[in-house]
Amino acid sequence: MHPMTTSLPADDPGTKPPARPYLKWGILAPFTIVLVLVIALFSYFSYRHQQEDLDLEASRLSSSIQYLYQKGLIDHAEVLAAAIDGIVHDERLQDAMIHHDRQRLLELSQAKFAELKAKYGITHWYFTGTDRINLLRVHQPSRFGDKIDRYTMLEAARTGAPSHGIEIGPLGTFTLRYVYPWYVQQNGASRLIGYVELGMEVEHLFDEIENMMDIGISVFIEKSLLNRKLWEEGVEMLGRVPNWDRFPTLVSSAFRNDRIAAPLLDQIVAEDHRIEFGPQDLSSGKLDYWVVPVSLEDVRHQHVGYAVAFMDVTAKTLAARQQLAAVIAFATLAGVLLFAGFYRLLNSTEKRLVAADAQLRNLATHDGLTGLLNHRVFQTRLAQETERTRRYGKPLSMLMIDLDRFKDVNDTHGHDIGDYVLQRVSELIMAQCRSIDTVCRYGGEEIAVLLPETPLAEAMHAAERIRMHIESDDFAGSGVPGLRITTSIGISAIPSHADNPSTLVKSADHALYAAKEAGRNRVVAAEPLPK
Repeated sequence: MHPMTTSLPADDPGTKPPARPYLKWGILAPFTIVLVLVIALFSYFSYRHQQEDLDLEASRLSSSIQYLYQKGLIDHAEVLAAAIDGIVHDERLQDAMIHHDRQRLLELSQAKFAELKAKYGITHWYFTGTDRINLLRVHQPSRFGDKIDRYTMLEAARTGAPSHGIEIGPLGTFTLRYVYPWYVQQNGASRLIGYVELGMEVEHLFDEIENMMDIGISVFIEKSLLNRKLWEEGVEMLGRVPNWDRFPTLVSSAFRNDRIAAPLLDQIVAEDHRIEFGPQDLSSGKLDYWVVPVSLEDVRHQHVGYAVAFMDVTAKTLAARQQLAAVIAFATLAGVLLFAGFYRLLNSTEKRLVAADAQLRNLATHDGLTGLLNHRVFQTRLAQETERTRRYGKPLSMLMIDLDRFKDVNDTHGHDIGDYVLQRVSELIMAQCRSIDTVCRYGGEEIAVLLPETPLAEAMHAAERIRMHIESDDFAGSGVPGLRITTSIGISAIPSHADNPSTLVKSADHALYAAKEAGRNRVVAAEPLPK
């Protein structure tokens, strides 16, 4: 009788068939193809990774600009709120406001306005009546009597609460306005006497962001929000040459880095693109830039333009290209050397390796007599199955099977008959086990069986079937008439009797010993774990 061979699960060692005689080219041909593909894919993904790094940097740049800009607006709004608080608590101004004494308001506020302008950059100060008719512009006293219909004023009138936010001026400038409904207490009641409004232009925020982040920023406003005539007059007043038609939908509000910004944006226009809300990879001469437009909104949360950041990535892109070229060259050289080394090695060892492979695999995983998996594989499978049980909460049972009075068989009939008995018993056990079960020769005449996803009750039935089949077999191939063999089986299960590999084996072994002590030819379960 030849020993049978049990198969291993795919994740166990020794599952691959022995290499064929054409091992050399069977490895080197795919190796060459894979090497070329690896170098190509490495080059591609390295390039992609570099682009993703730049995209991430551009995204962080956009987020940082937004954060710093919004934080600056909040900080400046707090300054305006504090300044207004001082104004509305001035009893002289309050009295002048109640009586709509324009001249008195101007006299009381001029010095204060000069101080606020010098200290905080406040450029606008309005006193407006309850009907939203302007009573006094402290910053421009000659203009008054018009109705204020800006969004911040309308919101303050509608809600009766302070309103603040960015509004676009006629020159495309960003003005932060803070409108405060002015209430006074009269006869125990609160009465609205008008509105105080302070404002400041916040273009300097972009200067601060530029300096903090070492980038260039140009601000562009949507043309649809501006009156061309007023805008051109204002630009000429600032000593600049207006260029309304340079871009299709935008005009430049803050003239920062125009030497770089304008040519880069001209590229976008020349390619029939608008500035999209996302990074653009452009160049200016020999310099590479990431152009990162950041959408700007006014107090109504409507898009009004862009703060376009220009990030010089020339050094980074050059370094990335050089690094990529060096890595590709190194990988190619290493691949050629590896190919040559593998060729020589495989050419000299191919036949010897193929011949030894099958023998080594079988010796490493199987018992030479029974063909069952060996003790080493059992330990590996035990660790795998207990880990799987722990992870998924499924039960795991173990049978420890021992042939009763096997020594007597060897002593009476000889070791050849004993070997046959072990082989036949192994065959009978395998016939009663599933493909997912693990059957191993544990040592001597002991055979261990792992039953995954099998609770104790089912394991008891399986063990009883095995015991009965062995007991009823006549072992006809042994040539010994009337030969009968019985087995004792100890059973342990997780979680009933054990919680780890070591205790599972020990408890199964103790149960086997108990079966022997109780008279042999029986199945005994281990003692349950204490609760």
